[in-house]
Amino acid sequence: MNRRNVLKFAVIVLSPSLVVEAADQAAELKKLKGKWTSKDPQGGEATWTFDGDKLDIQAGARAYKIVVKLDAEAKPQKTIEMKVTDDSPNAKNFSGPGIYKFEGDDKLVLCFGTAERPTEYKTKEDFSAIMFELNRKK
Repeated sequence: MNRRNVLKFAVIVLSPSLVVEAADQAAELKKLKGKWTSKDPQGGEATWTFDGDKLDIQAGARAYKIVVKLDAEAKPQKTIEMKVTDDSPNAKNFSGPGIYKFEGDDKLVLCFGTAERPTEYKTKEDFSAIMFELNRKK
């Protein structure tokens, strides 16, 4: 058995939870793929474009490039980690934990924390958690 096959064997047999986790993330990322819209806090519309683990947000004059990591098996809520990339026009290197849920095929609810992961879907008065309702763009 060559080294490559040994590594495949170790991943598949010795770490089945890693394979399942990767498959779950891939399935969730596939559900997210495409363009979504939300209301911008200033009253406009923001466009969220998911492509694999990449997310681009255009909200008025602000733009963000983000890498996302999902955990669809997390309890009690599915979790999302977001990290704004170094080459993002805004909020470079910001990272924050969040929760998400799908409501049908065309609605996604996200809530991001600025420091701690939110436990409920609502925007807090101090903006330490911010909720967004996204609708699939048709």
